Amino acid sequence: MRRVALLALLLGGCMPEEEVVCSHEPALTYDNFGKGFATQFCTGCHSSLVPEEHRMDAPEDYNFDTYEGIVWWADKVEIAVAEGEMPPGGGPTHDEKRLFAEWMACDVMPDAEIYWDLD
Repeated sequence: MRRVALLALLLGGCMPEEEVVCSHEPALTYDNFGKGFATQFCTGCHSSLVPEEHRMDAPEDYNFDTYEGIVWWADKVEIAVAEGEMPPGGGPTHDEKRLFAEWMACDVMPDAEIYWDLD
């Protein structure tokens, strides 16, 4: 079982370091988690198929309809979701954020230091 450090910033205050445990069997991957998460929360604006006038100001090259697109922008995706900036107008539940944190930490960015506000 692989463990990845996670610093949770809860309710605007610093909390002790928390760990994301890479324990899902099978492991969280783009196919069994990331694609569905991106489809539900990201690709309404961040897709190569969405015309500019429907992207809600999403930069034209920020497309998350492929694993490669998510990996390319992973550091920005991780921060935007972790800080609650994305998606605008609502977003993932606490449990969905935890799964996203695990997927990012264990599959997409295993060598990165990840900061999360899980509320």
